[in-house]
Amino acid sequence: MTKRRRDKQPPKTKKYFRSTKSGAGMTKAGVAKYRRDNPGSKLKTAVTKKKNLTAKEKARRKSFCARSAGQMKKFPKAAKNPNSRLRQARRRLTLINVDKEIAVMSIKIEQNNAMLKPLWEDFIKRSAKYEQAAIKK
Repeated sequence: MTKRRRDKQPPKTKKYFRSTKSGAGMTKAGVAKYRRDNPGSKLKTAVTKKKNLTAKEKARRKSFCARSAGQMKKFPKAAKNPNSRLRQARRRLTLINVDKEIAVMSIKIEQNNAMLKPLWEDFIKRSAKYEQAAIKK
């Protein structure tokens, strides 16, 4: 079995990579250079548009969201730093807003669970008493 050679990365210049402040990631020129240097590569630029996404674009965006969320867990120091390349890339794709919405939803779910838990426990106690009374008869 032949060993896979390491891909050639374009130089880390303004032409090929965005600065951290402008959202990190590769530019169109950077992706084009990478594809020239690595024939057969399917690398594409990030999906940054918000409306009228095709099914493939939605899938790529969702995939990036999942990968970058994993990176946030793997590198908590970068996740906490709002100026890290990881956070800037997520902000560029407005995934930060998605994270906030998910956090709000999880808080609401926790509040609902806290409200329903005593009611559910009371229901279980009453049904147990009812079953015991039915058995005694």
